[in-house]
Amino acid sequence: MGSGSRESAAIFPGALSYAPNRRGIEWFQHRVLPRITTRSSDFKVYVTGGGPPRLSADSRLVLTGHLTRSRLHELFGRVKLCIVPLLEGGGTRLKILESMALGVPVVSTPLGAQGLDISAGTHLFLAESAEGFSEAVVRLLADEAERDRLSAAAREFVVRHHDCGRVLPAFLRLVDEAGGGN
Repeated sequence: MGSGSRESAAIFPGALSYAPNRRGIEWFQHRVLPRITTRSSDFKVYVTGGGPPRLSADSRLVLTGHLTRSRLHELFGRVKLCIVPLLEGGGTRLKILESMALGVPVVSTPLGAQGLDISAGTHLFLAESAEGFSEAVVRLLADEAERDRLSAAAREFVVRHHDCGRVLPAFLRLVDEAGGGN
């Protein structure tokens, strides 16, 4: 499926049981989503992952619950972008790397992408304010060429820097150097 035939939708792959995910999606729901839907009335967000759905009722948010890997990847193939509206927390940023590897462009807060050696505007869009986040989402919803450009650059980045064939040997060298390979 080309990026032009995808749903006017985004995915947020994160468990709501993790407080930073829940607070980030609440911020998105109340501060960002209304700005988007004034310009793209059919837009919706699929919120995946387990945990109690402690969000106020909103037909624009589709709570899928935990999905198998194949169902999750199927959903990634249906949407135009991934959102990562994190305002707090830490971690490995796997949701961004997975989205990039699957060719789905990402809009994130700077904190949501913290620690990844990626370039804003080249590999993903970064926005800190509700206005900036909504503008980035609306831009990607409307511009197939921009989605395709970001997707290609991001996927190439993940293959070059995070492919198992490249990461595993470096990891094993670190283990050996630390004395853990005995």
